[in-house]
Amino acid sequence: MAIATVKNGESSLSTREQILSVSTQLFARHGYDRVTMRDISTNVGVTLPTIYHHFKDKENLYREVELESYGGMKDRLMSALEEAETPEMRLRAFIGELFDILHENPVFRNLALRNMLDPDHRHHKFLVGVTLQKVYESLVRLLNEFRPGSGDKTVPMAIVSGIFGFVAMEPAKRQLEGYPYTVLSWDKERDEYIEHMVRSLSRL
Repeated sequence: MAIATVKNGESSLSTREQILSVSTQLFARHGYDRVTMRDISTNVGVTLPTIYHHFKDKENLYREVELESYGGMKDRLMSALEEAETPEMRLRAFIGELFDILHENPVFRNLALRNMLDPDHRHHKFLVGVTLQKVYESLVRLLNEFRPGSGDKTVPMAIVSGIFGFVAMEPAKRQLEGYPYTVLSWDKERDEYIEHMVRSLSRL
């Protein structure tokens, strides 16, 4: 189980940052249960005692990976939900921002998808506490402002899960005969999805 090894002295990152970076890649690729602390130490290029100097155990390290990854996502999504002037502008900004987060960082996308599919509910609870709860509550308020009553049922989670699924299917979509965005740009596909979603929500 190997990725590109980060050796001491070859990166401007601190040892702790190197450990987090490599751990994120390993957890995203293989899942929590299949990654050992020895895998991490080998790929970072440091000893096991060095890993344990910074993180007391694998669960603590995984929580730090989640906190760093999901915390950044939450900040970006909350800005999109709050900064634009009108409800429609904020809704468009939110949908586009979540698209961009998932598209531009496949390591984060894979980590999040593995987390959500993990049978261990502790990981789900942590994800909700760090990111999803606050984003969900703000999205509910925005939807009710955009279209009264639209945030009270399944719509908020349908939006979030729909974007996750749409982006996760990107490799398969590119193989579909007749699908127009196998050759067109990501931006075009993204913009059309946003337009379709906003129009659909307007008719609720």
